[in-house]
Amino acid sequence: MIRILLADDHEFVRRGVRSLLETQPDFQICGEAVDGRQAVAMAEQLRPDVIVLDISMPEMNGLDAARSIRKTAPDSEILILSQHNSNEVMKAAASAGARGYIAKSELARNLLAAVAAVSEHKTTFNPKPRLDGRESVSPVSPAVLLDGNHSDHVQNVVSYSRSDAAIAAIYVGDAQPSLGERAPMLIWAADVDGKCTSFNEQWLEFTGKTLEHEIATGWTERVHPDDAASCMQTYFSSIQAHRSFTTEFRLKRSDGEYRWLFNNAVPKLNAHGEIDGYIGCCIDITERKSSEDALRRSHDDLESLVEQRTAALRRLSARLLQIQDEERRRIARELHDSLGQLLTAARINIDLCLSSPNTSSDLLNEVKTLLDRCLTETRTLSHLLHPPLLDEAGLDSALHWYVEGFAKRSGIHVDLQVPPDLKRLPSSVEIATFRVLQESLTNVHRHSGSHSVEVRLRCSDELVTLEVQDHGKGFGPEILRSSQKTGFHVGVGLAGIRERVTELGGELSISSGQQGTLIRVFIPVASGAQASAGQDSDLARQTATTSS
Repeated sequence: MIRILLADDHEFVRRGVRSLLETQPDFQICGEAVDGRQAVAMAEQLRPDVIVLDISMPEMNGLDAARSIRKTAPDSEILILSQHNSNEVMKAAASAGARGYIAKSELARNLLAAVAAVSEHKTTFNPKPRLDGRESVSPVSPAVLLDGNHSDHVQNVVSYSRSDAAIAAIYVGDAQPSLGERAPMLIWAADVDGKCTSFNEQWLEFTGKTLEHEIATGWTERVHPDDAASCMQTYFSSIQAHRSFTTEFRLKRSDGEYRWLFNNAVPKLNAHGEIDGYIGCCIDITERKSSEDALRRSHDDLESLVEQRTAALRRLSARLLQIQDEERRRIARELHDSLGQLLTAARINIDLCLSSPNTSSDLLNEVKTLLDRCLTETRTLSHLLHPPLLDEAGLDSALHWYVEGFAKRSGIHVDLQVPPDLKRLPSSVEIATFRVLQESLTNVHRHSGSHSVEVRLRCSDELVTLEVQDHGKGFGPEILRSSQKTGFHVGVGLAGIRERVTELGGELSISSGQQGTLIRVFIPVASGAQASAGQDSDLARQTATTSS
């Protein structure tokens, strides 16, 4: 068994060389390295019989790696691979300690024989130098060499100008099994006019067509109609300009499915360095394209969601401004119709008292009554804007006060259930809970038509839960679905509730039907404590700034 270490920085080249080596049952690949430094380390560790070493690699080139390996693994033989058919490069490889040298254009023909030779410590360099200084290519195939028969057995071998095409030394028209037939990719060859002359087995298996059908331009029948024009334009314009090219297009597989292919093609050179055709390889990139499409769709969906959210926020902002103006008008009307009228009547009575030398006690009592009503109206209005009980006595007292007043004003019976041992909560939690109840009862009064409401408050060390259940007409299914996503399609009340609860890290749940609507709010106590601390800090800074 010949143990082989393979070192090449191009994955496709390694894969192709590995496929060729694995055709020999007495060859065993014990390791693969992707650069010269790794090759040196693996050679010392694995002690292979043969090291197949690419001459051009990152970190450390093949020649420097060969010199190091000769010191650390002297029993391992080195076979250098290179794109260059140069006497100078071969001399450099020999001086670095390589036992053999083979041009990549000779891989399909001479690699197996070269590995077998160097494993027996025989020197082998291909191509062999000619007397006139030009390089000649050995015409002996691997199978013939291994049999010891050195008769002329000429193969058609091609070379390429780019190793990154991952198709160096691949040819598909030989009678002997070649690297092209074993390579895990779709490979094609064309003449100088762009008419395809051959395809490897993988291509024919992929399309389910015969070689006779695919040659010339027969293969183009399976290109997706949407890709055909651009694919053919790139193909023929590049061939006419004698340049390498890459394309991406969809090709129909034998099962009828179109698959995305990445096609990489390079000119094929003859022995005189002249272009006498093209050769290319295709790899299936359908999964990559699907991932790109999914990412693009996700990006578009996100953009759409952001636009919807932005539009909803604009509507909410406009609605808030509208409600702010309506609230100001309502307060102004309350002040004018109630407090203003009472003060006007009191002023008239006071004027009468001042103008009359004999003021009656009835007139003074009426003034006193008017002033008492003014105080009551002022207190009610102040409490509705912000109940002082919330700051002074806590959430329990504030909820009972508001529910009693709401029941009197609306005629709706409210069953309020609050834990008897309710303790003070962070101020932000108490304010949010109170405002949620306020908004919920306002919505019940304006929209539900319900004659009764149940309010349940539950508290633990971690969570505050508020439930408001009415028995009115409820929301429609579409409105309910919209409210579950954003809350912006059911009026500013519920939108305000959602925003207020979300700001404290809580959740809003709405269920509605013909039996009424149930609003559940969950507010973490810890988040509320942090928010309250931040508010207190901001207040302290504002106070300090004002004082200074």
